Amino acid sequence: MSEPVPPRADRQWRFYVEDMLRFSRKIMEYSAQLDFQAFDSGGQAFDAILRNLELIGEAATHVPEDARARNPGIPWRRLVATRNRLIHGYLGLDNDTLWSLVRSDVPALADALAGLQEGKTVPAGAPTAFRRYVGIDYSGAQTPTSSLKGLRVYLVDGDGTAAEVAPPPSPRKYWTRRGIAEWLAAVLSEDRSTIVGIDHGFSFPLRYFESHQIPPEWPAFLEDFQRHWPTDEDHVYVDFVRHGSVGNGDARGGSSRWRRITEMRARSAKSVFHFDVQGSVAKSTHAGIPWLLYLRQRCGDRLHFWPFDGWQVPDGHSAVAEVYPSLWKHLYPGGDRTPDQQDAYTIACWLRDADRSGQLASFMQPPLSPQERTIATVEGWILGVKDLPRVK
Repeated sequence: MSEPVPPRADRQWRFYVEDMLRFSRKIMEYSAQLDFQAFDSGGQAFDAILRNLELIGEAATHVPEDARARNPGIPWRRLVATRNRLIHGYLGLDNDTLWSLVRSDVPALADALAGLQEGKTVPAGAPTAFRRYVGIDYSGAQTPTSSLKGLRVYLVDGDGTAAEVAPPPSPRKYWTRRGIAEWLAAVLSEDRSTIVGIDHGFSFPLRYFESHQIPPEWPAFLEDFQRHWPTDEDHVYVDFVRHGSVGNGDARGGSSRWRRITEMRARSAKSVFHFDVQGSVAKSTHAGIPWLLYLRQRCGDRLHFWPFDGWQVPDGHSAVAEVYPSLWKHLYPGGDRTPDQQDAYTIACWLRDADRSGQLASFMQPPLSPQERTIATVEGWILGVKDLPRVK
């Protein structure tokens, strides 16, 4: 007995899926013999890979919404967003991000598309690990009670869209660092598993621990750091400690040449000691770490600090992780959001999408050697840094 013939409209969009699969396989073929250095140097293979990424997104625009809805395991919106960024002159795409797409995302996409070609639906994947997703763009300027335009919070509830969270009603227009910490403590105390991504460093390079003879244990580091850099106290901000007006920062300093493994693997991430340069996370890191101690004390065992408390988050627990929104900013068009809003929005959206697609679990288990994993439980790890070249 012959197979039923699909309706004409169904056949038409499946032609585009066939094209997407063909383009994906071309990318895999062109990149098979490349390492990052060869990819980064440009050349014909680089150009061909980018062209096929564009074509995947172009074909995806022709797949109707009802077909997309039946196959939520394929990141249709992200594919189109990547295509838009590429054809408009990269717009925030860097070669590190492109390489991660090529080596991690495209093979998974090809598998999903092959299943779709065989007539299978592509579900959203395993049940999600979290029910809420919070993205925070963090500023290290001024004091803990200063109202800062650079502090932004976005939240996704379930499968919803990312919405900005306004600070509690007060004379202050914007969030304060104290206000964010108190809000997080309240949200994370609720019986609703939540993952929070914050864009500042959670710890320091192993060299710091060795130089200051601090036990290589993250909880001990938090307490020691807060004693020397009390940036969570009223009327204190990072530069006061740096310049010796308060605290004892000189006894717990570091070199901008010191970098964590995760920063080297991410390549474009800067050292947590690299102050006063564009894109620096040094001030936000030194301002934010005492508030991690605050959350740990307030929330106790129900809050998992990844990866310090383990690489796998226990079922039903909430988690806090260090993130680097530059890894994903090409996936989410900016619209009329400010750069700070866009970073927080990107974090929340990526956490939701990675969890829904089943990729978040793999990103929480980055391919590290046993020695690297041990070091990373002290230095921390940037969630999302996974299949990038190792530093020799």
